[in-house]
Amino acid sequence: MAPLKFNNIKGQSLIELLVALSIAGIFIVGMTSAIEVSLRTGAQNEFMQSASLLAQEELDSVAVVAQSDWHKIGLVSPNDKLTPLLKYYVNTNTAPQPFAIVSGEETKQVGTVTYSRYFIPEQVYRNNNGDIGPFGSGYDLDPATEKITAYVSWNNATQKISSVRYINRVGNRIFRQTDWSGGPYFTQNLYQPYDMQVNNQFIGNETLFSKMLPLGSIDYSTEVGAIMVKNAGAGGGVSGEIHNVKRYAWNDAIGWIDFGLIGAANPCGASGAVIVSDATVVGCANSNVGTIVLDCAHSPTAGLDCASPTYANWKVSNINGNLSGFAWNDAIGWISFDYSQGGVTYRVRIKDGNFEGYAWNNAIGWISFNCNLMNPSGATSPLNPLPPTCATSNYFVRTNWNAPSNSSAELVSSVFDTGISSGAILNSIMWLGPTVDNTSVQLWLASAYDPSNFGHPWDYKGPYGVNSGSPAPLVVSEHYNKRYFRYKVNMIVVSGDASPKIQDVIINWTP
Repeated sequence: MAPLKFNNIKGQSLIELLVALSIAGIFIVGMTSAIEVSLRTGAQNEFMQSASLLAQEELDSVAVVAQSDWHKIGLVSPNDKLTPLLKYYVNTNTAPQPFAIVSGEETKQVGTVTYSRYFIPEQVYRNNNGDIGPFGSGYDLDPATEKITAYVSWNNATQKISSVRYINRVGNRIFRQTDWSGGPYFTQNLYQPYDMQVNNQFIGNETLFSKMLPLGSIDYSTEVGAIMVKNAGAGGGVSGEIHNVKRYAWNDAIGWIDFGLIGAANPCGASGAVIVSDATVVGCANSNVGTIVLDCAHSPTAGLDCASPTYANWKVSNINGNLSGFAWNDAIGWISFDYSQGGVTYRVRIKDGNFEGYAWNNAIGWISFNCNLMNPSGATSPLNPLPPTCATSNYFVRTNWNAPSNSSAELVSSVFDTGISSGAILNSIMWLGPTVDNTSVQLWLASAYDPSNFGHPWDYKGPYGVNSGSPAPLVVSEHYNKRYFRYKVNMIVVSGDASPKIQDVIINWTP
């Protein structure tokens, strides 16, 4: 039997060991490299995650600022606060005061890494569908939206991320006018529409309005909290004589004044009867001091040139029942049908066929046309208590004339203040009331930086012909950052004698 040899076996084991060690070394180097890459990737992800959180925090801060006061980030004139495409950051170290926006960049330390952070504001453009796109080709500026891009960089600005958010101007406020019972604004208690003057008691008064067209065409008192067309499809505007019984006015000095004599009994003859028309009151009345002549053409004095400047104003005018102008008597002189005397204002008007109010003469004083209806709304009664004659004679002057029918009536509101010094956005306008067949309602809206619109006429946008309860959207750019506004409403009678009824006017706006 041959002897065993172990030398070869030992040699093979050494070679195998060397091979195994070499292979193990290769694996160790590979694993070390993989671990190093993994560690680097993890650190980079950590940096990215921190930067993303910082960018999101910046966008959230801008949104908070915009919600508290949009004007801090506004990009649209006349209240620009930021310049598009420049760098800004939100300084949150102002508590308890609101956050402040500062130009430039800020640094933030997270662990051992220093980050730089800022945001850039940009204007936004939309088309009619609300889609965002580049300026032009049907895309117009949307002043109520801004594009905010937050940037965060680190490692000496060699690495950077960005994040975008579109921020909208939010917040809804409601102006609601539901009462016009104060009527049209009066200057010295005479009907003088407020237009360009500024009166602190008038601005924001929710029971007054500025004016109505035509004069006297709006009924604001029959139903409190509603306005309607007065004499809608009614009346006739037909010339009418004075009632044969209800025809006397009263003055304490000269007694009764008779406005109803007709035919030969009239002091100016058969053609001198007092006639009320849509434009004038003409003819002659009789009194203890002689004939009172209401217009030049009926003067008993022959040869007067009524077209001359001397006599052109000798007439009594009628505008929807509101009388003005002068009558004449040889003994006492001119009699004024609307005037202010000693701080007391007055006017004669015709309401539902009845005269009411006072005329004035310097020699004899007040002339009363109606014992129980002493003066029209907005005028001051010169006699208080009622004159003694009311106890024995319930006198008044009456005519069969009525105000002409109205096919429409227009109301111009007070001036209202949003209270936002940098201006608000007006979003929509609507009205509330019952649906009335064969009628329609149109709305307009005007806005301004100054309560008098700097002395210029107000620029009304519209008309918005909407149904009751349907808000009409406004063009944002037309009412952007305006502090003051006023509306105009037109009530239209298409046919028949029914009037539209408006119970509320509502305007939505954003601070």
